[in-house]
Amino acid sequence: MNSSGTKRPTLPRADKDSHAEVDYDVYAEGEAVLGWLNATITLRGKPTEWNLFAGSLLRGLSLALIYRSITSPVIPFRNGS
Repeated sequence: MNSSGTKRPTLPRADKDSHAEVDYDVYAEGEAVLGWLNATITLRGKPTEWNLFAGSLLRGLSLALIYRSITSPVIPFRNGS
């Protein structure tokens, strides 16, 4: 539990000998649906300041993790200057 008394989400842990079961009929159907497109796409738009975008994204993720009381690793971010 965290400091506010709510239970933290947990993820199931797989042991080293466990294997995922794959339904190959479902897998093949998904591959067939997604595999038909073979294209090259060009995106055009306004120039983007990627350092500003990345900094904003990482700050938002950090705040979301803090808000949810999940311990997160520190991700260093250097502004382009």
